[in-house]
Amino acid sequence: MNRISLTITNEIATLSGDLVRQTVDEISTQQLKNFLKQKSAIINLAAVDRVDTAGLAWLLSQIQLAQANACQLCFRHLPSSLIKLSALSSVDKFLPVHPSS
Repeated sequence: MNRISLTITNEIATLSGDLVRQTVDEISTQQLKNFLKQKSAIINLAAVDRVDTAGLAWLLSQIQLAQANACQLCFRHLPSSLIKLSALSSVDKFLPVHPSS
């Protein structure tokens, strides 16, 4: 069974597991809405094992939510599969990547 977990510490949210169609609904929407109300936020993807198009769509929706809240969101440690998928989907330029990635 695929699993995903979310841990939030200050301005960093860390996802662990598979960010796929079967798991995106498991991520706490309310917890993320509150997280994306701060001035800046980072979503760390270092512990994400797999990503599919639903996971990519979920990340893009987080960008939208952050923009609606005037939050500067960026992603850290994108898995190579996510980088390839975003390039194939022509949305790679929309993913704000943290400089240390």
